[in-house]
Amino acid sequence: MKKGRSVQQKQQRESALQRIRALFDAAAVAFAKEPAQAHRFVAQAHRLLLRAKVKLPAVLKRRYCKQCRSFWMPGKTVRVRLTKGRIVYTCLVCKRIRRLPLG
Repeated sequence: MKKGRSVQQKQQRESALQRIRALFDAAAVAFAKEPAQAHRFVAQAHRLLLRAKVKLPAVLKRRYCKQCRSFWMPGKTVRVRLTKGRIVYTCLVCKRIRRLPLG
């Protein structure tokens, strides 16, 4: 018996999300040796994200710059500040500022 289309899509999205998480973990490990490789892993994860139409968990959203697709490592590629009830992320690669509410 064939599986329904929605079941197949759900399985594809779950496997894509697992692959995206694996790519972010690989980027974290690779950043110490070669930052450019980590940035490529994030770009690949973003392409997979768009292709599979998956919503990225909030934890992973805060690990890369949406403009230049660089992997964020606090102190090296991103500056994190707490000001006026907000978390302010400043990408040190492209200088983009991202403000999120605290809490």
